[in-house]
Amino acid sequence: MAYILGFDLGTSSCKAALYDEKLELVCYTTQEYPTIIPSPGWAEQPAEQWWDAFCNNTKGCLKKAGVYPQQVAAVGIDTMGSVALPVDKNGQALHPGLLWMDRRSMDQCRQIDEILGDMLYEISGNRNDPSDTAPKLMWFMQERPEIYEKTHRFLHANGYLVMKLTGAFTQDRTECGLTLLCDTRTGEWSDKLIRPLGLDREKLPAIHDCHDIVGEVTASAAEACGLAKGTAVVAGAMDCVVSALGTGCLHEGDVYMAGGTVTALGIVGDTMQPNRALHLHNHVVPGKFVRVGAVDFGGGGLRWFRNMLGEKDYHELDRLAGLAPPGNDGLLFLPYMVGQRSPLYNSATTGVMFGLTPDHEKKHLARMFMEGTSYAVRNVLHIFKEASNTPKEVRLTGGMSNSSVWTQTLSDITGVPIEVTGASDVATLGDAATAAVAVGWFKNYNEAFAGQRAQLSYAPISGHKAVYDAMFDVYMNVFRQILPSYDYVKQRLQSMEIPATEE
Repeated sequence: MAYILGFDLGTSSCKAALYDEKLELVCYTTQEYPTIIPSPGWAEQPAEQWWDAFCNNTKGCLKKAGVYPQQVAAVGIDTMGSVALPVDKNGQALHPGLLWMDRRSMDQCRQIDEILGDMLYEISGNRNDPSDTAPKLMWFMQERPEIYEKTHRFLHANGYLVMKLTGAFTQDRTECGLTLLCDTRTGEWSDKLIRPLGLDREKLPAIHDCHDIVGEVTASAAEACGLAKGTAVVAGAMDCVVSALGTGCLHEGDVYMAGGTVTALGIVGDTMQPNRALHLHNHVVPGKFVRVGAVDFGGGGLRWFRNMLGEKDYHELDRLAGLAPPGNDGLLFLPYMVGQRSPLYNSATTGVMFGLTPDHEKKHLARMFMEGTSYAVRNVLHIFKEASNTPKEVRLTGGMSNSSVWTQTLSDITGVPIEVTGASDVATLGDAATAAVAVGWFKNYNEAFAGQRAQLSYAPISGHKAVYDAMFDVYMNVFRQILPSYDYVKQRLQSMEIPATEE
């Protein structure tokens, strides 16, 4: 029996999964890790942390499944997007990776707008934001020139893991859009965007299709991670895009949602169709595209609340949320805790609790995060509706799908049926499919997912529609009233001289 290893490295945790020749899950392991916040608005992780997590999870998964390393035919890897990691010619990280939620490059964003103007959107199909790659690279060039000069290549997180496994410096095509340095139509680097910014194209890795075999596991990597020397490794993908593949969203108009730390919604298109409110990515499937809107700390908000309470898992929060009524007795939450990319593009946003009274209890707080994220999802679906058609269903993956309370709430608030497909986290399934196509197990992605069926289905409860329609109107009114205040509050806080706390 042969197997494929799929590996998903997210913002807060990673998952390793083994799949058999029918792409059925055999074994699954997971591990959490922290994010470093050196200053307000900054967010970093050391690359060595990712490699340690890969090795620990891979060894654990093989041992748990009783699978020999030689039985693994190939490895597919997805990771969080828009990471900027400088490495030297030996692949040694020169600085912790700047994560997607890192906002330190605001000045560089303004410079990019002044230099490129409308040409940026015309070529990349994306708006400029400090979460993206180009402003981060400019930050290194301007603020850490000694690191920039030593950099051999700037890698995304999956590119780093691929390099650790094979020695090859690569980037997959799904990362192109949010680099702001690619022509998304072709999925290739654009000199029209790179040269005016003064960036060195030689520091950018070669771009590959997600299912391209870019190398084999080296002897040293095999010893470290437990795989066999010579195992094929594919280029991989961005997590929110490979989830489109893993949910079987391969055709025009298919909609999926990856409910992790970031709650991302994507709609598949046969043509580029950029939209200024949405991110635009190349699909894992060559020639197709994915437009994405998100709640940048959707699942992350509930995780933050879980940690504040000192809970070890989410079961108690799920139970509590189920005790509160639909509409949450008027308690609302705007879930924009870490700044917001698509569709708001506002770095100053924060979480906002509205409607709190002495009658509210812990159960209301737990439900508040679930309903708040769901209202924000409904807003993204409205943008999809304006751009094309109302989706007939949304295919859900990620940690959110493990909560029946949250999934039902999502269906009730959006008014759309929710289909939970395949494994609870299908990013690893998408990784396995890219690797399986690469080694010839399937002719194409349509064949790989021909037999996929929904695992669970949730339909809107008609009796909840009136209360959620009314509460969504309140949510949007609160949001519109508060939106202008975000920048004002941020400016005031930055101008304040806060005295040091005495120990």
